[in-house]
Amino acid sequence: MKKIFIFVSIIALFLIFISSLFVDTKTNKFSNKLDIFKNNAIQRGWIPNLLPDSAYKIVETHNIDTNKIKGSFHYLEKDEQTLLDNIKNKERKTFGYKFKFKVNKEKNKVYFSYEP
Repeated sequence: MKKIFIFVSIIALFLIFISSLFVDTKTNKFSNKLDIFKNNAIQRGWIPNLLPDSAYKIVETHNIDTNKIKGSFHYLEKDEQTLLDNIKNKERKTFGYKFKFKVNKEKNKVYFSYEP
């Protein structure tokens, strides 16, 4: 009985390991807006196209299977009003994705997400 338990445990661990190789969720981190452009992240639709020039600590996670996207970025206070106006007054679509935003003014941080 103990040998069967060990065998089943080894098979289960092997299957978990194999399935982890095929995860379709990826997280990318960028230090600033220039890094975003170097990696074509806006063109790929993973990051909204309203990032201010001062954006930094940019993080995005996307899932290729579900098309869900979430992320965040920080910004300098000098860009806050323009950023808020862009979020409020414009339909923010990036290559067909309409992002949702949540702004934390105390931390100068924006959270964004897209869910089909």
